[in-house]
Order: sequence, then C-alpha cells, then structure tokens
Amino acid sequence: MIDVMNMATGEIRTYSLSPEDAVIAAYAQSRGDWSTWNYGKYRDEVVTGAACVSLGDWGAFRNGRRLSGHRLTQPLNQQRRDERCDDGLLMRP
Repeated sequence: MIDVMNMATGEIRTYSLSPEDAVIAAYAQSRGDWSTWNYGKYRDEVVTGAACVSLGDWGAFRNGRRLSGHRLTQPLNQQRRDERCDDGLLMRP
C-alpha cells in the first residue's frame, strides 16, 4: 500500500500501486480524470527525487514508507517545490 499526500491540503490517499503510479492516480483523480487506461499521458510530468516521487502537489515516498498519521509542519507556500518531499516537511502528530 502506498500513501500519497497532497502537499497543499494535507489530504492523504492510499493505493495498491507503485509509488509512481499512485502519485499519477492521485493527481489525475483529483482533476476528475478516472480514465486509468490513459494515465500514461502523465508519466513524463512525474518528478523523481532520491526519496520521493511527485506530480503537481501530490507526493509519495519511493520506498513505500507510509504517510498515515503524518501532518504538514508548514504550509506549502513556505516551501520551495523541490523541498516538498523532504523528510522535514512531514511530522508525526
């Protein structure tokens, strides 16, 4: 199971997919796109870092680390885009 977090809202969605595919699904579905057979069109927009994968405001840990029980420690507007998946951005309640 992969948890994907919207870094702008703190919403977490859980998927039985790879981290990259889970981020794509969360992004597409948040935009009203439920045509899973067409999700390949988003693949080129995915940003992969050392620890995280992200698309738009959605991100997940590449190693499958769960996000349930975490919360954002700072609003997104105080973070640079490349810092969204930094471990310091998430904190247990």
